Amino acid sequence: MGGSGYSGANNGGSGGGLVNNCGDTLILQLIVNQNQSSIWLNTSLHDAVYINLNKNSVLPIIEVLKQVDNTLVGVAPPSYGWVIDCIENGWQYQGIIIKKEGSQYNPRITVKLEGLK
Repeated sequence: MGGSGYSGANNGGSGGGLVNNCGDTLILQLIVNQNQSSIWLNTSLHDAVYINLNKNSVLPIIEVLKQVDNTLVGVAPPSYGWVIDCIENGWQYQGIIIKKEGSQYNPRITVKLEGLK
């Protein structure tokens, strides 16, 4: 897939015999494919975030947005596709930014989210 922009976040996900439950705490490094500089400048540690399921594209996208102004921070890696079923079954995910690394040209933002029903 060459330059897909998917980073190798080794935080959770599916596979390896793990059971993924909707109420689990999710810790994931987001994929930031666009507006990197803006996202870098407008996010801080401990910013409140939530998951939005965007079904307006060919495939559903799990977006992580800031609660204060609904701006896109990044998207979940494909290994978190199982969360789509949880959201469609009434689960919501909220949390905070727990790590901000890299630069405005290559931001690496990690969030911690809790499943609520």
